[in-house]
Amino acid sequence: MMLLLLFHLQLPVSGDADGRRALRRLQDVGVHILAPAAELAANPLAGAVAVLSVREALATGGKVPAGAARLALTLDGSETDEQLAAIKSVDAVVALLDIQVSSLTSSYLKISQA
Repeated sequence: MMLLLLFHLQLPVSGDADGRRALRRLQDVGVHILAPAAELAANPLAGAVAVLSVREALATGGKVPAGAARLALTLDGSETDEQLAAIKSVDAVVALLDIQVSSLTSSYLKISQA
């Protein structure tokens, strides 16, 4: 089974009928629309997945924010062992890695792929 995700940093405003229709059509064929929780609070989209950091999700008790149907977590590598253990209590559908690649790591990846 393949899961199709589309991460939008900014959603079309509710008055943008064409933009909203395009997102609805994508959802109709099984594409899950992800957006930051703050963006979904400002521009709710039925069936969308709210993206929160682990810290934000734990601070809210793992509750799905208003304007969202489900929850996704972002991990950036700075989480404590306690926070990682607490993820089990959050009903997230997906975890996204938000890591910064250093120039040294980037150089290594280029060399190893050659």
